[in-house]
Amino acid sequence: EISQSPLAIDDGTGHVLVDPRGADIDHPEVSFDRFEPHIGDEHGGTEISAFGITVRTGSDGGTLGFHRREQIIRPGRVLDVLGEARDASGTLELGKPAETGRFLISARSEEELTASAGKTASIAQAVAAVAGIAGVALVVIGTIA
Repeated sequence: EISQSPLAIDDGTGHVLVDPRGADIDHPEVSFDRFEPHIGDEHGGTEISAFGITVRTGSDGGTLGFHRREQIIRPGRVLDVLGEARDASGTLELGKPAETGRFLISARSEEELTASAGKTASIAQAVAAVAGIAGVALVVIGTIA
């Protein structure tokens, strides 16, 4: 769950508030990552015994354990924010666009984000080219058969 508390970001001219609700958080620091085994009775559920008869009710659903992970953005970290600027409360704030659009808070630099987007576009082009060739091949095979 993303914190509901606004972030104050210094953009060099002063502080700008960022409402993180609805944001994609890109490359946060992992501060806690641990698997904790489930502790319960070996059968799960509740065991009731009466008159020499034992009945087991319910189940823990076969839970093996819980994976707990916390990701943070430390104070002082340089961030890139892509969102909508608004002044509804009398203070400039960045947040999720009211209309469609991406809202991103990234711990990567603009150059790193651009390079990543370029790699993604190259991969998408390669996949489209292979799919196009496969489509033409299937059409040719279909007309021959």
